[in-house]
Amino acid sequence: MTLGYFTIDMTLVLTSNINKIMKKIILLLGSFVALSSSNYAQTVSDVDGNIYNTVIIDTQEWMKENLKTTRYNDNTIIPLVTNNSAWAALSTPAYCYYNNDSLTYNAAYGAMYNWFAVNTGKLCPTGWHVPTDIDWNNLIGYLGGSFVASSALKEVGISHWTSPNSDADNSSGFTALPAGHRMLNGVFNDIGGFTSYWTSTEDAPSYAPYRFLSYLSSEVKRYSFTNDEFFGLSVRCLNNTVMTHAGNIENSNTLKIFPNPANDKIYINNIERQILKVQIFNVVGECVIQKVLDNTNNEICIDFLSKGIYVIKINCDKWSMQQKFIKD
Repeated sequence: MTLGYFTIDMTLVLTSNINKIMKKIILLLGSFVALSSSNYAQTVSDVDGNIYNTVIIDTQEWMKENLKTTRYNDNTIIPLVTNNSAWAALSTPAYCYYNNDSLTYNAAYGAMYNWFAVNTGKLCPTGWHVPTDIDWNNLIGYLGGSFVASSALKEVGISHWTSPNSDADNSSGFTALPAGHRMLNGVFNDIGGFTSYWTSTEDAPSYAPYRFLSYLSSEVKRYSFTNDEFFGLSVRCLNNTVMTHAGNIENSNTLKIFPNPANDKIYINNIERQILKVQIFNVVGECVIQKVLDNTNNEICIDFLSKGIYVIKINCDKWSMQQKFIKD
C-alpha cells in the first residue's frame, strides 16, 4: 500500500514471544540498576518560551514532546511556509503545522521542519541537539532492537493513534504521537497513523535518514532516499549531556559522591570547595531533599528515604551535573 511518497508494508511485523519478554526484562533491569527508564521529570524550554517535559532513557535525556519552536536558539526566525508549491521548491530552512492549522495541531503534535532547518544545528534549545543516527541507534538498541522498539516508544491507546495500536506500551516514557508528514509535494497526510523523526546526519548528499513509527507495527523503520530532506517531519531534541549509570562518580576530578548504594548518608567530596546547591529527586520527579552545602559540610542524610533509585542534581557557579544513586 502506498501513502503519499511512503510505501508501507501492511503485513504486521510478527515478533516472537521471546523477543517481547526480553525487551520487558531489559527495561525492568534498567529501571532498577541504572534508573534507565525512570521517567525522571525535568523540563527544558526553547526561545519561544515553550516548555517541554523530558525523560531519561538509559544514558540519554529526551524531550517527551515534539519541538514547537518558530525561532532558532540564536533567536533568528525560522521561515513559515504554507503554500504547497513553495514548500516543494525549497532548498532552505522552513517549518509548518499539519494542514497549516496551528490551533488544532501544535499543542499535541508540535511543528514540522524540513531537513534544511535541522541542518542549521540551531533548531534545538542551547545544550540540546537533533539526535544523530547513532543517537537513534543507541535508543532503539537499548529498547530491544528495531523490530520491537516502537512498542516502548508509542503512546498507549487510540486517543491519538489509529486503532489497533495494540503493541504500544510506552514503557520508555518517550510518548510518541502520530503527527503525520508533509510530503515532498507539500501535501499533508498520515496524521493519526504514522509519524517520523529527523536525524541530524546524512547518509549522503540529499539523503537524510529518519525514523518511522506506525499504528500497525512494533517496528521502528529507518528510511533514507534521495531528496527526502524536503519532507516536513517532527523533531525530538536530545540533551548534549550523556547520563552516567549508578556508581561512584567523578566530575573532572573535582567532585565525588559516595557511597553508592547508600544507606543513611551520602557524602560529596567537594575538592574545589565551592558552594553547592543539591537536590534529590525520586523516580516520579518529586524533589525529596533540597540543601545547600558549603565548604565545611559535605554530608546529606538520606535515612528517611524509602529504598529505591534517586537522582541527585548538583549546581554551582562553574558547572551542573546529575547522577543516579541507590538507597539501600
